[in-house]
Amino acid sequence: MTVGEIWAGIQVMPEGRRRNGFAEVAHRLFDAHAGEILPYDDRAAVAYSRIIADRRSMGRPTGQADAMIAGICLANGCDLATRNVKDFADIGLTIVNPWE
Repeated sequence: MTVGEIWAGIQVMPEGRRRNGFAEVAHRLFDAHAGEILPYDDRAAVAYSRIIADRRSMGRPTGQADAMIAGICLANGCDLATRNVKDFADIGLTIVNPWE
């Protein structure tokens, strides 16, 4: 999920040095961590379904991509690093905002 979101963000950028720079960094990052990126699997899908249902019942629905990313973290006992803290609140994750 995260790899797809990063590449989608790069693909929609205007062509040029900035986009090329981001693409180069993404290639290096993903190559350096090949085999370490956690998949969206059955366990993550079950966690995702709980997140969607719980947030909906709270009147705070979560977008599909965010819920899938959070599901991966919950299923694997991982913290979530994001600056989008509000969309991941009340999910049961430890959230780390590296921009603060």
